[in-house]
Amino acid sequence: MINLTNAAAYLFDMDGTIFDSEAMYCQAWIQCANEFDLVFTAEMYQPFIGVPTQQCLPLAQHIFGRDFNLQPFLSRFIDILDTKKKAGVPFKPGFIDFFAWVLKQNKPTALVTSSNLDGVIKSFAYHNLSDKFDAIITRDDISAIKPDPECYLLACKTLNILPQDTLVFEDSNTGLLAAINAGCQAIAIPDQIAIKPEIKTRCYQVTTSFEALLSHVD
Repeated sequence: MINLTNAAAYLFDMDGTIFDSEAMYCQAWIQCANEFDLVFTAEMYQPFIGVPTQQCLPLAQHIFGRDFNLQPFLSRFIDILDTKKKAGVPFKPGFIDFFAWVLKQNKPTALVTSSNLDGVIKSFAYHNLSDKFDAIITRDDISAIKPDPECYLLACKTLNILPQDTLVFEDSNTGLLAAINAGCQAIAIPDQIAIKPEIKTRCYQVTTSFEALLSHVD
């Protein structure tokens, strides 16, 4: 039985954890590549999962070729992604009900994401939930992104909670490593890729969805 009520704070990753956005990002990469007559598949997107767009550019450069000009591609990719976000980013199954349960615990919450603040604003634009978090930590606030633990350490410091007393919800290997190395208790909810065995053994729990988590609480 998972004990979720003893946590002093609840920390959430955004893309792939709260929002079903990794599929949207993958579709945007594929659509943009098609417009530039380039080959890009869902399988090729795997190394991009959980990685900020700017950090994906060297990977894209390697895939598309050293001489390919990425700037027009990046500009068009951002346009495509913004259009998709304006249509509304869907939540992961069970998140709304689970987050409602979390809020009833009257304990601090934080959003901890590798996206920038503008990305957070756009993702939550039609949901009015971002103001429910007691702290929002984005890549604008840190010097090193996940898997570096800086973001989760900063979230704990901001909330004045010890890392070992927090529960972190993450979907990616990089995010889980960041949480674990910060000393937090990590719950893995895999999205696009499986959790590596060496990371899985260090997680507090690995589950399939927020719906599954909710079945363990009153």
